[in-house]
Amino acid sequence: PQPTGARLRAGMFMPEQRTFFWEAATLLCNLLPLAAVALWMDESQEVRPVLAYSRQPLAPELKQQILAHVTYHVPRVQERELRILTRVEFLEKEPLTGIFQTYLPVMLMGEGEGQDLMLLFRSEDRPFSEREQGYVQMVARLVGFHLQEVRLHEHYHRAFLSVSHRLLSSVEGGAPKLRDHSLATAKLARSFALHLELPAPELEAVCIASILHDVGTFLLDPRLLSKPGLTLEERNRLQAHPVLATTFLKDFRFPFDVVGIIRHHHERWDGQGYPDGLKGEAIPLGSRIINLVESFEVMNDGSAFRPALAYREILDELRRGAGGQFDPTLVAEFLEFLQARRGHGAAD
Repeated sequence: PQPTGARLRAGMFMPEQRTFFWEAATLLCNLLPLAAVALWMDESQEVRPVLAYSRQPLAPELKQQILAHVTYHVPRVQERELRILTRVEFLEKEPLTGIFQTYLPVMLMGEGEGQDLMLLFRSEDRPFSEREQGYVQMVARLVGFHLQEVRLHEHYHRAFLSVSHRLLSSVEGGAPKLRDHSLATAKLARSFALHLELPAPELEAVCIASILHDVGTFLLDPRLLSKPGLTLEERNRLQAHPVLATTFLKDFRFPFDVVGIIRHHHERWDGQGYPDGLKGEAIPLGSRIINLVESFEVMNDGSAFRPALAYREILDELRRGAGGQFDPTLVAEFLEFLQARRGHGAAD
């Protein structure tokens, strides 16, 4: 099943989260005779995919059975809302068919909220012994502790975003589109960074930098942000906003190089950007991502300096900019990402 609706498209496990579960599921399959292990992470903000690990490929009816068991134990979620992400140990083997004869549900209770669910499946009709359930509980505790840490991290992240929203809203009178532009850029940058499977620290750095990338404009005359036909002096003042951002954020103790990413988000792959004229891979990856994503957002929504473009025109502009303004490898990845996004029904 494919996800439907914006709430479903938001759901995603970060690469480290998936890797942790794949390793835990591999351990369980080494300890016990299992056909598959699945994980559902309860999250009120979004509907996440169901992760499913198996030694050999699973036939469609078995994947459907996994989803049916998830919805049985989590009745607030409908099966049509879910999609499944699988990891197969031996892809060359024939798919496993039929039905699972035995399964064991294990609730991974978090502190204060959430009912994360792990499901263990067997092809044969053989109940789990007391000893086997003991092994399962040990691994389940490890997975549960990990998911608690994940949830705590996400709460901190959302708290930071809330503060950022308030900060951006405080200047909305002088720059009425700044908040919407920053939030749209941050949302798309995070999705693209997930598509690239960046490690969690780099993903977090991109998320934070993308929402704050234009804070340097707080220190400019707001009239510059909406004035067409800027003079050379005015354009130079406007182009100083990445450097001004480093002043604005200098006392923020980010755990990642957020300030560096923001400073360089207007550098160009060919070295013709600003403020430092960095070239190619000397530009931080996060800066290259924001440059690309922000350009897409501006072309899609328009600005005081240029009207919005049609979707095909935007794609042509991105292709023309590959190797000039943009990292050509990122452009290719971004076009693939946009195609997949449209295929899942995301808004343009």
